[in-house]
Amino acid sequence: MRPWDLAAGDAIIDGLIKGGEAAEEAEKFVKGIPAKLDEEFVQIIGGTMKDMAAGKAGLAELEASVSRWQTLRDAMQGFGEDAVDDSSALLGRLLPGLRVVGGLADAAGIVGGVYTMISPPEYDHGRLRDIDRGAGLAAFAGGGIGLATGLGVDFTDLAVAGMALDFVPGVGEVLGVAAGLYLTGDYIYHHTHQIAHGFDTARHAAPMTQGVGSRAA
Repeated sequence: MRPWDLAAGDAIIDGLIKGGEAAEEAEKFVKGIPAKLDEEFVQIIGGTMKDMAAGKAGLAELEASVSRWQTLRDAMQGFGEDAVDDSSALLGRLLPGLRVVGGLADAAGIVGGVYTMISPPEYDHGRLRDIDRGAGLAAFAGGGIGLATGLGVDFTDLAVAGMALDFVPGVGEVLGVAAGLYLTGDYIYHHTHQIAHGFDTARHAAPMTQGVGSRAA
């Protein structure tokens, strides 16, 4: 099986990257909470105190303003604690590496797609080879779109003949995953006996290995 036939795994990487990006945004939000609370303090409580100085408000209004600000503070701090848990923080730290892995997977999809279009799997014949070439084209397109997105191309700012291209990244993911699933499934279908034999060999080898270890101990 060719390495790029497993391009469906790129969908998992893309999901992890999106999780890391969300964690990164959440971390930025949490870091900005103190400044935001100061701003809200000035607007809510400072505004009430100005009204008090002008005789338009009293202690009751000030108490209500303080209570409103405290409620906002508790809500923002609670949201920040929920948004940045251990798993999301880990994804945020791994984000640069995940982007590199995602870019390599997209590049593999491009190269593998071209190779599959030129030389479909030898175990397929006739019409199936045409379908393989179509899957290779899908892998090429999906990898190209993914790589472009990873390099910073913002499809939301692009348009062709007046039509926005914000849907393109989603289409690229679908194409890449579909191509990977098809080519992987095609390989498994044609090599079922070899795969089963490999699992059977490994299953019988495990007890033998344990037995050798026990005698050595």
